[in-house]
Amino acid sequence: MGTDIYGRLSQSDKGQLKYGNTRSPTKKIYNNDSAQHPFNLTKLRICLEAVEDEAHIDELKYMESKYDYQTKSFNKKSSKNHVPNVIGDNADVILAQHIAESEALKQTEIQNKLREYQAEEKKAFLNAQQKLQKLKQKDESREQKRQHDLMMFQKSSEHSANTIKQQNIEQQQSSSRKLRTKLQEAEKRKQIKQQQGKERLDNSETIFNQCSECYARTKLILQKESYKEFVHDAKIVTLQESFEKIFHKIQELSEHCHKQGIMEHEEWTFLSDVLAKFLFISQTIIATIEELKRHNILVEEDKRKQLQLQQEKEEKKKQIMKIEKQKLLKQNNPELSCPSLPKDWQLSVSRSAYFRFQELKKLVNQYEEIMKKLNSDKQHQKLIIGLTKAISVPISSITNRSGSDIKSKLSDLNGLLKGQDVNFGNQRVNISNHPNASNYACFFMAKKFVKQAEGQVSSNHAAAFSLALTVLGVWEQNKVVGELVLGQLQMKCPFIIPCYVPKLENQSELEYNRLRGYICGEDGSVEPQDKYLKRMSGFVRTYAALIQSPLPPNVRKHPHGIEEGWKWITRMLNLEPWPEITATVLFDFLEIAGHALMETYNLQFKKLLYSLCHDYFPKIKEVSGNKGGPLQRLEMFLLECIKTNQVPKPDGYLGPDFWNTYHHTAVVGS
Repeated sequence: MGTDIYGRLSQSDKGQLKYGNTRSPTKKIYNNDSAQHPFNLTKLRICLEAVEDEAHIDELKYMESKYDYQTKSFNKKSSKNHVPNVIGDNADVILAQHIAESEALKQTEIQNKLREYQAEEKKAFLNAQQKLQKLKQKDESREQKRQHDLMMFQKSSEHSANTIKQQNIEQQQSSSRKLRTKLQEAEKRKQIKQQQGKERLDNSETIFNQCSECYARTKLILQKESYKEFVHDAKIVTLQESFEKIFHKIQELSEHCHKQGIMEHEEWTFLSDVLAKFLFISQTIIATIEELKRHNILVEEDKRKQLQLQQEKEEKKKQIMKIEKQKLLKQNNPELSCPSLPKDWQLSVSRSAYFRFQELKKLVNQYEEIMKKLNSDKQHQKLIIGLTKAISVPISSITNRSGSDIKSKLSDLNGLLKGQDVNFGNQRVNISNHPNASNYACFFMAKKFVKQAEGQVSSNHAAAFSLALTVLGVWEQNKVVGELVLGQLQMKCPFIIPCYVPKLENQSELEYNRLRGYICGEDGSVEPQDKYLKRMSGFVRTYAALIQSPLPPNVRKHPHGIEEGWKWITRMLNLEPWPEITATVLFDFLEIAGHALMETYNLQFKKLLYSLCHDYFPKIKEVSGNKGGPLQRLEMFLLECIKTNQVPKPDGYLGPDFWNTYHHTAVVGS
């Protein structure tokens, strides 16, 4: 039989040598010689038949080839020896041997396959027994665990039941104790109430006696001859009826209380009220009779009294109207409602502005103390550094590029103040982790805003608007930050109050200059006037932009609106001007906020500009000596406003639509 029998059998329908024991728990593929010839035990009979057929075919081919060979050999010999064509005597023997060898080979192959099948079947049976044993062990383990869990559950249930039973017993005992306590308290209250009722009854004897005496005295008076003619008057009859009814009620109450042995609190209150009314009616009866008795004699005098009473009413009405008028004046003019100014300050600032500045200054000093304490605590240096960076970076990068930029910065700043996590680099900052971190953040943020006004706005006037929008966005959500910004602006630039700081007695020149806003060195040196005016200009322009800048979307109430600008300029015009300073701050303020004031107040603002040009500007010119750039700039600005009858929009002005603008960083192409 050929050596490629497995290959040929695997290609035929009959000779598929794939086998597998479907009765075994697992299926395996067994290879006899090579992995290229898998076979299935379920088709063993077909396999054996195929092997037998193949062996028979090989046998026939072999016999045919051998016969041809012998025939050709014999023919050759016959042709040479001229021997007749006769088959050899040993051909049958050879054929029989070959058949026997093929049969033996076939039987050997069959025996090998049977042994392999039996070995696989035995192996599968052993595996199945092992798996069955494992399953039994798992079931036994699971049953043991279930029995253990059941036992533990029973123990736990018994313990819980005992605990609940004990708790119920304790609750019942506690309820019993509380009930006994409440009963005892109720009994005590009852005894106290009875004792108080007896005391009230004893005290009421005096009232009953007063009523009886008053009743007898009144009756005796009514029986006098001089009063008999007035007894039948309608008023007296009505009063007598009420008098009799009240007296009968008092008698009934007295009888009832003496019968009960106590007097309730409500009865005591009623008796007290009735006594006052009873005495009043008694007095009224006597007074009415006396009045009727004198009626005919005092008619003229009564008229005079009526006239006098009418005059008093009119006078009182006038006084009330005068008081109301004064109240209205105080409401319209807050200066009248404020205390008087210190003597040295009376010509330098308005009363309301001065006391408002003192409030803001006190607030700034309080927060500054908190900031100093936190800075001195080395344990929180990491928090302070994180807060400083989280606030400084957004504020330092404020631009007028787009409203979306401002909104992004407001989201970071307001989120920080609300206690949200703010990521800065690899550090996460949150003010909720320290009790004073919120106060520190508010003060430092306000300080940073004012620093931007002092530096950036003084150099670039248009930057005032984007800075003002950012301040407003924080102020409308956090009032403290806005108050601190306003307070620090006024402390650094007193002209925002507005105020001309007076020089006090025994005050050094250095301290006086610092109060006016000058930067002074430790050696007593003072910054040059031009730098001082430039810084003051930055502060004033920031304040002017703040009062008239548009609010963020969905915000209705301005925290420090245009009406504050009107107050500022009217207060400024009520002060005597200073050289250079007055012209500078007025020009800076009007150039930024003048357009908004004109749009809001129109005719009233035009009148104010007229007063400024014709009344106040000559005073500025007089104290300035008709020299200086600030004076010329203010004069040219006022002349242009009067000439055009309007105030131009300032350079860099950002209107309400600015909030809806966006900046795209992506490259746009076709």
